[in-house]
Amino acid sequence: MNYGWFDLIGNIGVLLQRFNVSKMLDKWGVEETTLKSEKSPFKNAESMFRPETPEANAYLKTIVDEAYVQFSTVVSTGRSGKLKGKIEDIANGKVYTANQAFKLGLVDKVDYPESAYAEAITRAGLVGKTPQIVRLKPTPGLLDMLSGQAGIAGGQASGGGASKIELNGIKIDGADIYEMLLPKVMYLWDGR
Repeated sequence: MNYGWFDLIGNIGVLLQRFNVSKMLDKWGVEETTLKSEKSPFKNAESMFRPETPEANAYLKTIVDEAYVQFSTVVSTGRSGKLKGKIEDIANGKVYTANQAFKLGLVDKVDYPESAYAEAITRAGLVGKTPQIVRLKPTPGLLDMLSGQAGIAGGQASGGGASKIELNGIKIDGADIYEMLLPKVMYLWDGR
């Protein structure tokens, strides 16, 4: 049983977030000189340092479209017989309030989290026991840390070599920053 309360639900869609800084690099006189095999022309298609091309965009769009089909199929299958409309109309990237999600069949009931916990306890056969509810907190991202929104005790950034820095007590490797900037297919948006 899926529960919703006044929270945001849905956002069923797929995006491939990309940043392109090639114009900025042109102004600074910086040129990407990445080498790739001639037999793999799309190997560097997602580079933020090169101007986008229609061929690379079309290629990446096929990946996003296939991921969308997979994601919407999972929702459609998981909510089989409960959706009140076509998945194509519901899985349009919109975020729904709990009441809207209920009307669309994305959730079974609109209530508070405690009600969902009680239902899960009953279904798991744990009535009379003391189950432990674990609330996961998202790991702060780079922008959270840099903006002071990470919920980490105060500190100062300090250098730790050419590829490592320490910020508010968290060591950040340059390779991790690079990894965060690479394009990724994403399914989940948590509304923040």
